[in-house]
Amino acid sequence: MKFGTVVLTGLLLFVSTGSARAGGHSLEDWKKNGSSWAPFGVGTMTWSRTTTTTNIPGTAPNRTVVYEEKRTLVSKSATTATIRVERKTGDRWRPPTQFTEKLTGPVGGAARVVKDAAGKPIVETLTIEGKGYPCTRYLGKRTRRGDADEHEQATLWVNDTLGVLKFEGALAQIGGRKLTWTVVRLAVQRKVGGLTLTGREVTIQGTGIRGTMIQCGDVPGASLGHEIRVTNDATQTVSRRELIGFTKK
Repeated sequence: MKFGTVVLTGLLLFVSTGSARAGGHSLEDWKKNGSSWAPFGVGTMTWSRTTTTTNIPGTAPNRTVVYEEKRTLVSKSATTATIRVERKTGDRWRPPTQFTEKLTGPVGGAARVVKDAAGKPIVETLTIEGKGYPCTRYLGKRTRRGDADEHEQATLWVNDTLGVLKFEGALAQIGGRKLTWTVVRLAVQRKVGGLTLTGREVTIQGTGIRGTMIQCGDVPGASLGHEIRVTNDATQTVSRRELIGFTKK
C-alpha cells in the first residue's frame, strides 16, 4: 500500500503542475518548465473532484475517499504565484492552506536532436487517430522547478506543428521510475461549469502505472481530468479526477 500511495502522490503532483504540459506543447515550453499558473490573473480558480479507491485482496471492502478541492490564485509577482487551497471531505470544508510556487523554471533546460549513425536527425511517425505525424526525436534535460539539485532527462518526440507528442523519462516525483507519456487524441471536449473546454487525451504508462489524462493548457494545472491506476502485486490504487469548475481572471 505504501508503494501505491507514494507513487500516486508523485504522479498527482506531476499532472497538477507545469510538468504535465510537456505533451502537446512546444519543445521550448518543456525546456522552460514554467508554472501552469503563469498566464492567469489573481482571482483565477479551479474546482475539482477526486475519487481515490484502494483495493487490497483479503481485506474489508475497497476503501474509497472522495474530496473536492478549490485552488485560487490570491497573489502574483513577476516570479512567483501564491495559491490558496480549500479542500472538502464529506460535507465539511477544511481550513484553507496556501503555497507559493515559482512561475518560471531554472535557466539551463536544453534539448538536442538525436541523430543516426550517418549523422541525420532521427524522424519517426507517430499515429494518432489513424493519421501519421512525423516527429523529430530529441534528448532533453532540465532542472525541476523549485529543486535546483534535481534534474529530469527525457526523450521527446516533437512535431513541427503540434509540439511534443510523446516523451519518455525518469521522474523524480515517482522515485526515478520511467514514465511514457503519449498523445492519443488531439481534440477532446469537456463541459466545465458553463464552459466547453478542449484538451488532448494522453496515456501514461510505466511499471505498475497505467492512466489517461485530458491535457489542456487553458486551465491552471493543465488538466481537465485523469484516471490513474497504480498496482503493486495484487494491491491496486485508482485515482479519478474531474474538473468541475473554473473561473478565469
